[in-house]
Amino acid sequence: MPARKILEGIVYLLPTGGQWKALPKEGLASSSAIHTHLLRWAESGFLVTL
Repeated sequence: MPARKILEGIVYLLPTGGQWKALPKEGLASSSAIHTHLLRWAESGFLVTL
C-alpha cells in the first residue's frame, strides 16, 4: 500500500476530527490501515519529522 495514500487519508481526516469509518472508500487505503499506520508513524517519530 503506497504511503502517499495513507498520508492522504490522514490529511483528509485529522483536520475535520471525523471518524475513521467516515473516510471515502475510493482512492484511499482502508480506514483501519490508515489508522494503524498513523499510530506506527506517531510512535516512531515520523510525523514529527514530517
